[in-house]
Amino acid sequence: EATSGNLKFYTRDGKPWKLPVKGLGSVDTIPIRLRTGEMVMFETEISDAPQQLGWAVFEVNSAEYGIYHAFTTHRKQVAGRADLMASVPFVEDLEDEFVIPMDNRDGKYHGLGLVNNSGTTQSFTMRVYDTNGALRKTMTRQVCARCLDWFSLSGDYPDLNGFAGQIRLTTPGFRAAPFTLLFAPNGAFMA
Repeated sequence: EATSGNLKFYTRDGKPWKLPVKGLGSVDTIPIRLRTGEMVMFETEISDAPQQLGWAVFEVNSAEYGIYHAFTTHRKQVAGRADLMASVPFVEDLEDEFVIPMDNRDGKYHGLGLVNNSGTTQSFTMRVYDTNGALRKTMTRQVCARCLDWFSLSGDYPDLNGFAGQIRLTTPGFRAAPFTLLFAPNGAFMA
């Protein structure tokens, strides 16, 4: 069964974001139509400009909604070193609860992104549990409509440094998605 829709890019504050995509130029929307078994890949151009944060959503056409899987690959390039990369599956914004493992020990730290794809501000509640299942901390963050809130767990919540466990994230809406990267002291990262 075919799947079609539009891949759309947004800045962290919810505005359309034109990205330089190889072979397409600077675009904020990429129309996609795939038949069963087909695959498509898009790659952004390398930039030496300061890092910018944003997010993407695949808005599927309800008339052609087949089963599909989507991934992003994040790459960090440092001159004279091998590229550091991590592949991350697109998260369906049809969930209202997520479980995120975390490990802020030995100099490692998490970056966490909360995407609100709805038309209104949403509240995200994060309950942090230790490895024995005991509640350690509860945090709430407000994310404006169609925005990304990206933060460092260690920087915003320093009492979680040296801690390992899990975060149970809930939101009252079904138009939200979390994203996390775990950074190691040597600069490597993973999803």
